[in-house]
Amino acid sequence: MSRPLEHVREYIEALASETGEYYLICARYGDRPVPASGLRFESRATARAAAGATAHYRQQLREYDSDLPCYDIIVCQESESSHDKNCCSAGEWAMTDPVVTGEDQTLIAFCHRIVGAVFEALSKSGYREIESAIMDCYFESAERLSDPDELCLRLLEHMASELARELPPTKQAAVLARAAGELDRRAVADQPVAAACADLRTHGVVEDVTRSPWSVSAAEGIREITVELAGYALAAQENRLPILPIIVDCFGRGLDRAPTTTRVERTEEGWELTFVFGTDGVSDGLASAPIQT
Repeated sequence: MSRPLEHVREYIEALASETGEYYLICARYGDRPVPASGLRFESRATARAAAGATAHYRQQLREYDSDLPCYDIIVCQESESSHDKNCCSAGEWAMTDPVVTGEDQTLIAFCHRIVGAVFEALSKSGYREIESAIMDCYFESAERLSDPDELCLRLLEHMASELARELPPTKQAAVLARAAGELDRRAVADQPVAAACADLRTHGVVEDVTRSPWSVSAAEGIREITVELAGYALAAQENRLPILPIIVDCFGRGLDRAPTTTRVERTEEGWELTFVFGTDGVSDGLASAPIQT
């Protein structure tokens, strides 16, 4: 088996949880698809990310074994009435509103939850080609990288780049806001940017983060805030900084609109992000933001 397939299997296994109530099956045959057979997942959004990776894994494997069955992979939720935990009938699998929760506060767990939520949002929004392109990038990375944790970070970077490339700002905002809805954060905060900054530090997305007070121009109807990131886990791509997890977290914490302008500048410690909220338009810097020179 090739190295990429091994890494995709490791990624799927990293999403799994022994106590999860979601699992994957083939909608037509009821089979549990390899390599996710026997695995369970904490949330439907996380399972949805595993389903996408499983489908691509099997597509890649089919190049070696043309007789490998083609499965329509769906997410199944175990019901209290289920007697056989290895299968579910048409009446038992549930397309319920996904909620991504869990006590694991590591960087990789955070990234998995963001990736799963965005995959879910892309699927519900009908952007299947973008989903496929993101996973294709993942396979390319898997040929070069051996660390599953690093692969997850690269997947998040590719996801941000693909959204920025393929979707106009208004549609990016809609997808990221929808992804935030999948996360069901602990509580909506009075200061969503401040709460998101705290989340980033807690989960190790940044080593340190500071923010300025809000600057308000009442006459022009403009507010802006600057956030400084030190030791940011995601790397710049094509002179743009992936800020997808920051925006999703801000939305999840109660930010009710997208910024109209996003500025990103390099600093000695990392990055300085300025979000401007004006009266019209949506920033070109949502999934990823252009770096000022």
